[in-house]
Amino acid sequence: MSKKLTILLSTIIVGSMLTMSLSNNVKLDTANAAEGEDKNVIMLMADGMSQEAITLARYYKDAQDGKYGNDTLAMDEIASGATHTAWANGPVTDSAPGGTAYATGNKTNDKYVATSTEDKPLATILEGAKLEGKGTGIVMTCEVPHATPADFTAHTNTRSDYKSILSQQISNDLDVVLGGGIGWKHQYGIENDEEFSNLIDEVKGTIKEEGYDLVETNKDMEKSNSNKLWGMFSDADLDYDFDRQADKTSTQPSVSEMTSKAIDVLNKNEKGFFLMVEGSKIDWAAHANNPVGMISDILAFDEAVKEAVEFAKKDGNTVVVVTTDHGNSGITIGTDAEGFSYSQALFEDTVELFSKAKITEETFKSLISGKTDADIVSLAKEYYGIDLTSEELQNIKENNNNINKVLSLRGKIGFTTGGHTGEDVYLGVYAPTTSKKLTGVVDNTEVNKYMQNMIFNEEKLESLTKELFNNIEDLDKSADTKLEKSEDDSAVVLVNEKTGKTLKLYTNTNKYELDGKVSELTTVMPLIKEKLYVSQEVAQLISTIEKVDNSGATNEESTNGGTINSGTSNEESINSVSTNNEITLNKKPSTITKTGALGAGLLTVGGAGLATVGGALLLRKKKDEEKGMEE
Repeated sequence: MSKKLTILLSTIIVGSMLTMSLSNNVKLDTANAAEGEDKNVIMLMADGMSQEAITLARYYKDAQDGKYGNDTLAMDEIASGATHTAWANGPVTDSAPGGTAYATGNKTNDKYVATSTEDKPLATILEGAKLEGKGTGIVMTCEVPHATPADFTAHTNTRSDYKSILSQQISNDLDVVLGGGIGWKHQYGIENDEEFSNLIDEVKGTIKEEGYDLVETNKDMEKSNSNKLWGMFSDADLDYDFDRQADKTSTQPSVSEMTSKAIDVLNKNEKGFFLMVEGSKIDWAAHANNPVGMISDILAFDEAVKEAVEFAKKDGNTVVVVTTDHGNSGITIGTDAEGFSYSQALFEDTVELFSKAKITEETFKSLISGKTDADIVSLAKEYYGIDLTSEELQNIKENNNNINKVLSLRGKIGFTTGGHTGEDVYLGVYAPTTSKKLTGVVDNTEVNKYMQNMIFNEEKLESLTKELFNNIEDLDKSADTKLEKSEDDSAVVLVNEKTGKTLKLYTNTNKYELDGKVSELTTVMPLIKEKLYVSQEVAQLISTIEKVDNSGATNEESTNGGTINSGTSNEESINSVSTNNEITLNKKPSTITKTGALGAGLLTVGGAGLATVGGALLLRKKKDEEKGMEE
């Protein structure tokens, strides 16, 4: 069998007014920030979590022992204010611009991921932490390329561009990634199940080649001692937590278990870490007007908050920030349904009704598939504690999703929409000292600035954006240096006609090829609207191919400006580049082997050398007759 295995590459007036007006409401004392004791930041995002949904989840927890008022959430202890969630042009945000505000400190357009309204990449707080030498990680219960995890790890103006997002995520050198898989086949232009399965295997191989310990079960996650951990616990999203618990054969970890493991791995870094944790499917349940799903995953998320806060209290150097990107569904406890009255809306007829729920609609509809009426009635009693009426039974038989409507009507739960909403949302902060606790009603961009001050002791992402993301067409180049793009946008090639040297930059990765040798840059190179954005490292590489070599040395030897070192092997790194902004990029050693396969799993090309597999653009290894290497 040929060794030409392939791997994934990419083709693969309200907002601004809020930012200005809300800054005066931010209560933040950073007098001690220069001391720099807060080396860690853990941000937990409950996607789509409205305040009323938190209340419903609290009632569920409180009712388990039959007494009301004696149980609270971990979020209750650290509640500190509320967050405005508007995007650049309106009050109701999509997750992509919502998360971008938290990740970058900027408002942006609908569907944009860590990208400005001008279609330029924005440096994220995770990328900034990585360049500081800190550990970085993300935890989620959805697929990895979904909007919120993408906001911290990738850059695109189209959140559905999973190919580009995943390519950047794999190349962005995170220490920990724990959650779901890569998504669904249609998101990669694939129709055939076998073809998509092959792509998943390719991605897994690439992740391993990046140096990750790839784990796929909760037990393997716990056993891992690796400093670089990737957990892929499903092909797409993880189960709702109630369903995970009900399935005694499940090998998926809970979000709190993933959070705990991520903290354990990242805390090995003496310089500190940044961790983003998302309770992803609260939003999905809200879209479906699924109250049990919302309760399930809010409580699971709250356990993750508990893990983070307990660590922070013991550590003494960690700030925990908890919020959400937007509300969803307009959920209310109380409806305008006929016959509803305050005096008759008793605990046992409303919120207490949900306390017996053990599974969500997703599992229930699979259980009742093909079952008799008696079976359905029995299952509803077993898993929800209710006796179905004949009318309710008929509704469920007509549409097995209707169990949500049955429970909501019984429990007096109302919904205004199946989409996002624009209300202010929960904000909770734990900080080692009260002077560093963010309080009051704040804008989502202010939350990012608070985290920057805590982890960097300054707001530095604006200057870092200028350092990391420059349109390659705007970089200084001699007249002899020509820029060419591949037809499929997988690479940009710069050729200096005078020296004969070539620099190939692989889009949506951190990989470049200089005269036949492939190495890694410090950060990824996003391709947005056919424009490639690169760091100042690339400017140094351009100067290398433009340098006329009069000494007789080979093209493989470098200048002192930050390119491949003279006489070194491909395993050795390029030098760090110091810029006018005095930001030194901490370059990790390259793990490229002379077979042409990168530690990141990217394979070099010969000529065009590109293959399209199932709609996903893949990059192939050079033929050995082209590169003089064994296939």
